[in-house]
Amino acid sequence: MKVIICGAGIIGSGIAKYLAREQIDVTVIDFSEELLCTISDSLDIQTLCGAPTHFDILEKAGASNAQLIIAVTNQDEINILICQIAHTLFKIPLKIAYLKDAIYFDSKWDIFGPNRIPIDILISPEREIARTIAQTIDVPGAFDLIPLADRKVNVVGVRCGLQCPVTYSPLRQLNNLFPELEITVLAILRDDQIFIPKPDDEMIPGDDVYFIANQSHVMRAMQAFGYDQKVSRNILILGAGKIGMQLAQELEENSSDTIIKLIELNKAAATAVAQHLKRSTILCGDALNTQILIEANIAQTESVIAVTNDNEVNILASLLAKRNGARQAITLINNPAYSTLVRPLGIDAIISPQDITISSILHHVRQGRIRSIYTVLQGMGELIEAEVLENSPLMGNSIQALNDPNKFIIGAVIRDNEIMMANESLIFRQGDLVILFAKSNAVREAENLFLNQGKY
Repeated sequence: MKVIICGAGIIGSGIAKYLAREQIDVTVIDFSEELLCTISDSLDIQTLCGAPTHFDILEKAGASNAQLIIAVTNQDEINILICQIAHTLFKIPLKIAYLKDAIYFDSKWDIFGPNRIPIDILISPEREIARTIAQTIDVPGAFDLIPLADRKVNVVGVRCGLQCPVTYSPLRQLNNLFPELEITVLAILRDDQIFIPKPDDEMIPGDDVYFIANQSHVMRAMQAFGYDQKVSRNILILGAGKIGMQLAQELEENSSDTIIKLIELNKAAATAVAQHLKRSTILCGDALNTQILIEANIAQTESVIAVTNDNEVNILASLLAKRNGARQAITLINNPAYSTLVRPLGIDAIISPQDITISSILHHVRQGRIRSIYTVLQGMGELIEAEVLENSPLMGNSIQALNDPNKFIIGAVIRDNEIMMANESLIFRQGDLVILFAKSNAVREAENLFLNQGKY
């Protein structure tokens, strides 16, 4: 497969990193020689300095032979034009565009499609981020929540507290000690290192744990981890930019009894956002000012969500809100380097726009019968959801024969709409839907399990 990525920023370089690891032929185009040098120094890919809208640059990048072009520059109009050129001049079959302005997603205009502007897949970072935050709010205590298999199962990230009931017990004994705990523990982050646990391993306080469970069992599982709060119905959003507005709209649409407030520093922005919201309250002020938090009734707030454009403001405002009574803080952090630093400070959930956007794009790129893929913990691991093919290496093998703590672990199998948590004796059949977690160094090997006899 030949892939062209237009844009060498955080999103473009992140996608290039994952595709290069799988030995896909990748070329990255960007104006910035500096960004391209950073990528080429660490990845075995081709780079080309120039305008991705110039025909000759695209031709040099191999557009005539490309199967996919991904336009992720920081300008919507440039991304649209790239896809138009890719279609008209080079007949590239699959075109993905990263678009930030909500106007392009308004069904009133319906401008994208085979007989219109030829973009096959539109990615809206604000929508994806807002959806992820809304999902996380629905499970109090979770720092991450990923629905899979048409929402039949959830992968949940949770931190083990000091009084967590499931700590200091070997994983193999959990079902005996907690009969209601129908989960598979996929990965544990401890001291900034991720590992796939073995049956005799134990969880300890301070661990960040990813587990998979039937969607209907998630709340019971959270209770076993010591989280027994009600779903948040009093929410404060810090920042009324694109993400804040999109999140408020999502909450208004899906939760009629939720109290929603927003704090926005810019008066003009606050006034503009108010016109797009039906029942949210908007306060104009500084989220770092205790008085405005008190005015927003912070002591009764169950979830505070910091989504301003400033990492430092998001972090400090989240901590200030918790100090003044907020039960849970969910914080948007654009700089991956900050994530490990702030985790011990008391922030409950860190939202990584890069992980969310890259995951959204990547599952359109994967081959074989892979339905979806999600990066977690700033790329330390990936969740893969895929179907077992007739000639797949999985056929006839058991989970026990394939699980490898150094590489990957099978979390669940969905067969004929029945959800089966990973059982070592289970034998794979054609058509099974498998969910597994793979460490970053084993993703390609994990994906090959779902291909037809080595076809790639």
